[in-house]
Amino acid sequence: KANMVLVFVIEVALFSGAYGAEIYLQYFDRISVVQKKRNLPALISNLESLLASPEKFYPIPLIRPDIVPPAQGIRHSIFTLDGNEILPLAGISNVPTVFCAEARDSFLTYNSDRYGFNNHDSVWDLATIDVAALGDSFTHGTCVEPNEHMVGIIRNKLPVTLNLGRLGTGPLSQLAILREYLAPKKPKSVIWFLEESNDIWGDLHDELKIAILRKYLDPGYSQDLSSKQPQVDGLLKDVYADKIESEVL
Repeated sequence: KANMVLVFVIEVALFSGAYGAEIYLQYFDRISVVQKKRNLPALISNLESLLASPEKFYPIPLIRPDIVPPAQGIRHSIFTLDGNEILPLAGISNVPTVFCAEARDSFLTYNSDRYGFNNHDSVWDLATIDVAALGDSFTHGTCVEPNEHMVGIIRNKLPVTLNLGRLGTGPLSQLAILREYLAPKKPKSVIWFLEESNDIWGDLHDELKIAILRKYLDPGYSQDLSSKQPQVDGLLKDVYADKIESEVL
């Protein structure tokens, strides 16, 4: 059995006026620095160069926009395969992927692995995984250089680390990712990053309205996504290939 570690990022409210004022000033000073660093003409130029590249770049596909509006409180995936509803849980495989550009003059990109996650593909060929990470954007590595985000720092110490973090996911989607991709690898340790207000009170509440995600509460349920990656790639490319600019800006 893998060692499971749940890491909660706790938000602590400070009621002291002095400390509150200091945090307020530091926060807005940081915001002003971010705004100064964000060079929109440079970003537009960088995006144009990506689109003109011989390599085909794709944006990060989010799970939540792939859900049709709720009918009687229940939501469904827009995707079907062989007449059955299917919900992709990761991105397009083995493609240059446009990530984000927060406080940068260029878009952060990475090459997705065979299942669309932010890893070197070769990690899947290894017999033993030392550490696997689950979580949302923080785990995925949003807007942070590969060696500087949380999982990148772990990987610097433990190279055989598998990152299954996905931007925009909550605990139920992450349980689904664990079932579909991680369980067969049987890693030595799993670190599951959770943030109380966003993941527990926000994302989980919404995910419980998605019919296909609720099925993962049954321990025996799986979409068998790892064997359907070519079909998943086709579904995602049909939706996102013509929306690169709107997705990444």
